[in-house]
Amino acid sequence: MDVVVGRAYKVSLEALKRFPWGKYVKFAFLFGSASSGGPAGDLDIAISKISLEAFGDLLADLAKYLSPPRGLYRLSSSD
Repeated sequence: MDVVVGRAYKVSLEALKRFPWGKYVKFAFLFGSASSGGPAGDLDIAISKISLEAFGDLLADLAKYLSPPRGLYRLSSSD
């Protein structure tokens, strides 16, 4: 199943499942509008607490893996 993120970018939920999350975090949980498989303005993914360095590695590798258009993603933290 694909989720349309923003206005024109499709993300495969299967591809998100295949990403090697365990290399970086204890858990990753997709929530928000994308979790239902419908159109979404963004992807909300909760992860276990990790170091800033590990977070940077995760984001860099996830961006390479998903290849989103430049400027489509925004980073935020609950801390």
